[in-house]
Amino acid sequence: MMPGRDLVGRSDLIPPPGGYDPDQLYYVPSYFTLAKLRTMYSDARTRFPELYAYRFAPGEFHRHYPTMRSDPRVTRAGRIMRKLSIDELANLWSVLVGDMRLVGPRPEAPEVLQYYTADEMYKFACKPGITGLAQINGRGLLDWGQTDRLRPRVCPPAQRRLDLKILLITLKQILLRYGAF
Repeated sequence: MMPGRDLVGRSDLIPPPGGYDPDQLYYVPSYFTLAKLRTMYSDARTRFPELYAYRFAPGEFHRHYPTMRSDPRVTRAGRIMRKLSIDELANLWSVLVGDMRLVGPRPEAPEVLQYYTADEMYKFACKPGITGLAQINGRGLLDWGQTDRLRPRVCPPAQRRLDLKILLITLKQILLRYGAF
C-alpha cells in the first residue's frame, strides 16, 4: 500500500477522478504481459474505438459489463474459442512464468483501474488467476460491481497451496481406495 502523495505524477498509473487523496492509502497493481490467443480482429481498436474509450460517469462503472454477448470485435473463430474457453489456455503460460495463479481475481485492463475505489484496489494485492469466484458464478453475465462483490477479501496464498495439497491427497486416496469399504 502506498499513500496517494507518493502516486502523484506516476506515468504508469491513471489517477482516479478527482486525483489521489494524499493521505489515503492505495493498493498499487503490478503489471505483466498476459499471453492471449487472438479472438478479436487485429484492428479492433481502430474499427471500434468507442468500445475502448473506458469513460464512465460516477457510479456507472460498477453497472457496466466488461464483456458483451455479441461483441462485434470477436472473429468467427474467436467466438468458438471463447465458447469452449480455448482462449484461456494461453494464460497457462502466465501461470508457468509466475505472473498468475490458477485461482485468483482476474487481471484487469490498466484503462479501468482509475474507476476502482481504494478499497476495491485490494484485489490487486492478490496475484491474478485464470479462474475465480466470478468465473464460476456467472462469468460474462456479471457486471463489474457483481464481479467485485465476489472478489477475495483476503489473499491467503499459503491457504491456497494447502487447498491444492488437500485436493491432490484426496485424489490419491480415492485412486488407491484408501478407507473405502
